[in-house]
Amino acid sequence: MKNLHERGQAVAEMAIFGSIVIFVLSVLIAYVQKLNDQQLSKMESFRRALQKATTYQDTETESPGASVQYLLVQHRRHADLAGGFGKGITVPTHSDASVYWAIPTASHYGSSGGGASTDMQIARINDDERSSTAAGEFSINLKSGTDDEAGLEYNETKYKGESKGSIVNSRDSARKETVTTTFPGADIKQYSYRDPSGQYRYYSEVPSSARRVQKRMQWQTAH
Repeated sequence: MKNLHERGQAVAEMAIFGSIVIFVLSVLIAYVQKLNDQQLSKMESFRRALQKATTYQDTETESPGASVQYLLVQHRRHADLAGGFGKGITVPTHSDASVYWAIPTASHYGSSGGGASTDMQIARINDDERSSTAAGEFSINLKSGTDDEAGLEYNETKYKGESKGSIVNSRDSARKETVTTTFPGADIKQYSYRDPSGQYRYYSEVPSSARRVQKRMQWQTAH
């Protein structure tokens, strides 16, 4: 009886210790994934700002380049161990970059020696991009912040069928998600969809027939 009691206690301790280890690992993985997403977002916002600044050509002044302020907002899906099949959680990342790349032509230098350059404001929210060279159309200022609001419709069904020689199990899920990003001068509502490579993306002009993402998993075991 003593040995049986000790074995039971050891099993209970291992179960408790194992659950704690799994919880700590899940927290660390989520933190590392979020940190990695933020770093990738910062690098991407700078690359996009640099590309816009170096390729812009002013039609009036014929001056190459521009001064670009770029805002990048991305919604990335992370795994949710506590959620249902194919549900996941959406985590927004924000980053911005400023690049000055302007070479005004000599004819547009003023008497004081100062040149004119084009100031551009660009906001890319997932797959949507808004740009402006006119003051007041919208304002990009992360100090004032951006508001993110998400809505999710999700349902999951499970099936288990038994035949003469096997047992068939299946899980089906359907999710329909919207994200709305608001910043001074713009309010963009987007819908989730899956691109041909299977990645989840967000866009404001997704057809209504493609806004519901479905997943299915089926396996069969013999008696």
